Amino acid sequence: NEITGKMAEATPEELEELLEQMAEVQDALDAGDFYSLDMKIEEVARGLGLDAIGLERDVAALSGGQRTKVLLAKLLLEKPKVLLLDEPTNYLDEEHVTWLKNYLKNYPHAFLLISHDTEFMNETVDVIFQLEFSKLTRYTATYEKFLELAEINKRQHIDAYEKQQDFIKKQEDFIAKNKARYSTTGRAKSRAKQLDRLERIDRPETAVKPEFGFKEARSSGRYVVEAENLVIGYDKDKPLLPPLTFEIERGEKIA
Repeated sequence: NEITGKMAEATPEELEELLEQMAEVQDALDAGDFYSLDMKIEEVARGLGLDAIGLERDVAALSGGQRTKVLLAKLLLEKPKVLLLDEPTNYLDEEHVTWLKNYLKNYPHAFLLISHDTEFMNETVDVIFQLEFSKLTRYTATYEKFLELAEINKRQHIDAYEKQQDFIKKQEDFIAKNKARYSTTGRAKSRAKQLDRLERIDRPETAVKPEFGFKEARSSGRYVVEAENLVIGYDKDKPLLPPLTFEIERGEKIA
């Protein structure tokens, strides 16, 4: 509106410049899908289940999980060149996870995903980065294929290390036996130089498995939980379950 307002009183030279500015603005609007923005908002909201919550609701009135969905929707609509996602399937139902899978498969830019959901990763990513022992290794593969390749690489590394260690020991034994003999000292020195130039394979490292120990606490009281007319839900007027009244005593198993 600011540009078009200036056009009425612009000189021919100014008008040409304003038209160029207008074209740049138009290109930016087209690139950002400005004219289909409302439709895209509805599509993402429906895909993540936000339409069931109500798009007119104040974010401050939403639960933590619902707010997380809103933030995810905002991020997807921004379409950054590199999309960073940390556990994006949290708080999503199965149908919404399926929608997100399809969305990411067609995402026009790069995205970096951190997730414990192996099925989700397996269907959405084709590059895996493994960070282990301060070393980052890139695999062009699905998650399942990455597990196979990583195990093969680990085995090959161990085999190569063991073979090299065996070779080094044989050379060192030869050098130790022959360096003092006049007839073989030249060969011993030659092999010593070969060992000096040899690129050593790093010793394979093994991840330390965690160990947990829990001290036995003193016994609780007889009643561990007592509930009277307990209501579960997001809205006090629309509980998910009827009011619950129950007791759980020490030693009882309920789930």
